Amino acid sequence: MEINNFIEEFRNDHVFMRNLLLQMTEACLKKDKKKATASLNQLNAFAGPHYRFEEEVLFKELLPVLGSEYIHKLFTDHDFVIARIHRLIEIFTSDYLAEPDFEEGIVLLQSLQLQLIECESICPKMKSFGMKKSLRLLEVMNEIRMKSKDLTSWAESERNREKLKI
Repeated sequence: MEINNFIEEFRNDHVFMRNLLLQMTEACLKKDKKKATASLNQLNAFAGPHYRFEEEVLFKELLPVLGSEYIHKLFTDHDFVIARIHRLIEIFTSDYLAEPDFEEGIVLLQSLQLQLIECESICPKMKSFGMKKSLRLLEVMNEIRMKSKDLTSWAESERNREKLKI
């Protein structure tokens, strides 16, 4: 039961973020800066604890299953996610947005959606964790959520990785 609860919670995070990305894409297509910015702020706030959990806890647990090369790739994928979020913030906080800005936003959002799809592929590997570990991971995930630091703030203040710029 706990295994399924943990995986379900983890997947629900992905669904929530995917829905925000789709809302932002729709807002970009409609040139609705206000809605795109609101969804981006919500995504940044929500993604912080999720990505922190993955990097500080989950990736260590998956290392024996996935290997160091794939775990390194997951960290690198996160580097690009954070860079894309930073770029989206730059775009949507500018005073004036032209057609190319919205088009760039859509491309960035599509890349973020692809990363979520790929991250979802690790879920079957988590079924091997067992009930005790899954329950502990669910508790830790919820503890990290309570810290509520957004993705970009966490990346700048606590994450010990070089910042990419795109």
